[in-house]
Amino acid sequence: MKFSWTSLQIAMIIAFVFFLQTVQPWITNDFLLNSAQATQRPWTFVTSIFLHGSLEHLAYNLLSLVIFGLVVENIVGKKKFLIIFFASGIFANFLAVFFYDASLGASGAVFGLIGFLAAIRPKLMVPAFGIPLPVIAAAFLWVLISFAGIFSPDETAYAAHLGGLVFGFALGFFLRKNYSENRVKEKLLSENEINEWEEQYMKNS
Repeated sequence: MKFSWTSLQIAMIIAFVFFLQTVQPWITNDFLLNSAQATQRPWTFVTSIFLHGSLEHLAYNLLSLVIFGLVVENIVGKKKFLIIFFASGIFANFLAVFFYDASLGASGAVFGLIGFLAAIRPKLMVPAFGIPLPVIAAAFLWVLISFAGIFSPDETAYAAHLGGLVFGFALGFFLRKNYSENRVKEKLLSENEINEWEEQYMKNS
C-alpha cells in the first residue's frame, strides 16, 4: 500500500498561509470566523481552519496534525481523512460561534482526528503531555481540560477543541467496525499472491 502524506501537505499549506498572514494582516481579518457575521460569511467556517494567531499556536497544531493525521489517513485513506478533518473543523467552528466573538485555527479539526483515532484504535500509544499514553486516555484527559477551560476562559477556544474531539470520536465509534485491528489483520495476502511476489522478486534480483 502506498503511504499517504495528505496531512503533511495540509500542514505545509497552513504554514504558508501563516506566512501570508504575517506579510498581509488583512488576510486574518477577512478570513477568520467572526461569530456576528458567520451566517453572512459561511466560507469562514472552512477558511478559519487555515489561520493561526501566533507561531506557538501554529507549531502546536502542525505537530499534532502531522502526528495524528498521518496515522488516521493511512488507516482510512486520503478521502475519508479529508472528510474527518474538515467535518470536525466545521463542527468545532459551529460550536465556537456560540462561545466566542471570533475564532481561528486547525485545533478543532486536529482534535477531531484524535477523537476518531481514540474510537478505532483506543490502545494505540501516542505522545501526550510529555509522556506516551494510550490515545483513549489522552483523549479523555483532553476532554477534561477542554471542559474545564470553557468555565475558565482565556485565549484558547476550548469549546471548539471539545466539539472537534467529540465529533471525531462519534464518527469513529460509528465506523469502528470497518477499521478495527482484527478487520485489518484479515486482509492478508493469498498464497498465489505470495508466489507471484516471490517470482517477481527472483526475476529482479
